[in-house]
Amino acid sequence: LKGCQSPHDFLTPIGFLEVTGPGVLPFAAQMFTCIRSRQCELTGLVGTQPAFSKLLVASACGGRAVPGMPRKGQSLPSVDGRHYTWGPERVLSNPGRYALCWCAAITSCDGYQDFESYAAVLQVKAPTASPITFFCPLKQICNISGISGEGLNDGDRVMVLTKCGDAVFDLETFPSGAGSLAT
Repeated sequence: LKGCQSPHDFLTPIGFLEVTGPGVLPFAAQMFTCIRSRQCELTGLVGTQPAFSKLLVASACGGRAVPGMPRKGQSLPSVDGRHYTWGPERVLSNPGRYALCWCAAITSCDGYQDFESYAAVLQVKAPTASPITFFCPLKQICNISGISGEGLNDGDRVMVLTKCGDAVFDLETFPSGAGSLAT
């Protein structure tokens, strides 16, 4: 009897092999968006990722995490392989597009080196310029333009506040509220 040399020599099934991981297409990428200064959560990562898998936000897979992401860039373990969150902390990363890198639950997923498999693109949405001073005449319609950034879209809005996140404004100056019309 010669050794097992060709497929015709392997006749007894011993089990099944399931290859797990994110679904990656040759000329298309899965894209997710998180907004700077808010919590980051994504749902619907396509593929066959097992529960407890994790994602890392990095410039390139196998590399260090992007600064400013909660939890040093690592998501919490996924409950189902499709839903990922970085917890209650807010995203402080610079606006831009970054690689989402995957680590299977069957490994430790402790260091950035464990996240070598590319999964998707994460866009951190926010204005890119430093705060700009705008001048508007008192009690007249004010038109603000020239705001640029990553992922900004028609329908985005701004609000005049004394401090970001603090809803204090002057009702006499802004009788209709301090929010903009949708762009």
